[in-house]
Amino acid sequence: MTTSPLPFLKTIIMRKTYGYLGVAESILQIPVGKASIKVTFKDGVLDERHPAPAHMETENPIVIAILDKEARKPGSRIVVLNTTYTEQEKAAIQKKGAEITTNGEVIEKKVYEEAESLADAINILKSLGVKATQMRNALRVREAAERLNVEFPNVKFN
Repeated sequence: MTTSPLPFLKTIIMRKTYGYLGVAESILQIPVGKASIKVTFKDGVLDERHPAPAHMETENPIVIAILDKEARKPGSRIVVLNTTYTEQEKAAIQKKGAEITTNGEVIEKKVYEEAESLADAINILKSLGVKATQMRNALRVREAAERLNVEFPNVKFN
């Protein structure tokens, strides 16, 4: 495992690959406060049959934070192509009860041990914004819980 270039930051926990759509190569200068960072995207393909965005890969947590923010802007041509976690970080994430999707997003499950009946589960889901009309039977309650990444281990959905 490599360490961060800045001593006050944690060790590297992930590596991200970003793409820049519509170009084969590009050097972007992204403003950050009064400063800016230069990011080099390369190895893109502009072929009509098999286009591929120019891409770059980084472990630097500061660059990751900046590019993630840029990728979330509407109309941004920067996209996250891949996220890779270290095995140690994967184990820590899964120990917390969260899941890692194929594109590297961490989805945390909320577990409600205190719910012991279907009515308890419905009340919790109502407090999370689910309308009562969307929970007319046990199957719909379970579907609503799955949509919100909520788990009720003591409730039986028969």
